[in-house]
Amino acid sequence: MSDVKLFLRPPEGEIYEVIIIGGGAAGASAAIYSARAELKTLVLDKGLTAGALGMTSKIANYPGVPSEVSGAELLKRIRS
Repeated sequence: MSDVKLFLRPPEGEIYEVIIIGGGAAGASAAIYSARAELKTLVLDKGLTAGALGMTSKIANYPGVPSEVSGAELLKRIRS
């Protein structure tokens, strides 16, 4: 599987086949699938707490997560 890299600022001179803007749940899912397709992938993101999910204090109904969790913790789990 190809590596997926997460940057606040992309490195100069690098060429990527896929560039994903946003590292939330949708961006992370897109990165997983593009990496599985062995495409050189770059994810541009402001950080764990920049988006709506990261700022959410309690998520109680996310599929596959049996208990309440903060948005930042859910993003950490997704990204790992």
